Amino acid sequence: MKKLSQEQADFQKIDESWKTFLNKVKDNKSVFYIYFKSQLKKVEVKKNILGLDLIRNKIEDFLKDLRETFPRFFFISNDDLLYLLSNSNDIEKIKPFFGKIFEDIADFKYQGALNKEISHIVSITHEELELNRKVRTDEPINQLVNTLQENIFNTLKEKFQKVNTPT
Repeated sequence: MKKLSQEQADFQKIDESWKTFLNKVKDNKSVFYIYFKSQLKKVEVKKNILGLDLIRNKIEDFLKDLRETFPRFFFISNDDLLYLLSNSNDIEKIKPFFGKIFEDIADFKYQGALNKEISHIVSITHEELELNRKVRTDEPINQLVNTLQENIFNTLKEKFQKVNTPT
């Protein structure tokens, strides 16, 4: 999210401006005061709307770029993806979205210090797949999902090879 730090600062300025105006209106209930202030505010509101449109466009471009690095992100909405990004440090908060990104994943089993590594994936029918390599949950979300996908693929590939290899 470091790429959006300027947009975050711009949004905070717009938000603060709006809150200041609303607090002044709340404190002074005179219709003339509110009308006069709102007339002065029209120009600023139009400027803020343009600023918000610019911020929205930059966020959408950022999400599009992120989806291009991991196409499974196309399966989730912008709101869900923003939620994943903002909560990527808490696997329990983002775990419900893995069922949208990867079909049939319902849960994980963890190992390692402070449960920082995914050792098993659990399907919605409660079947478990032990991963050949554990997946660290403290990585950025795009790394986490890429590593998880790669490990699922490699684990299944190895298991199929074992089944198909004559003994």
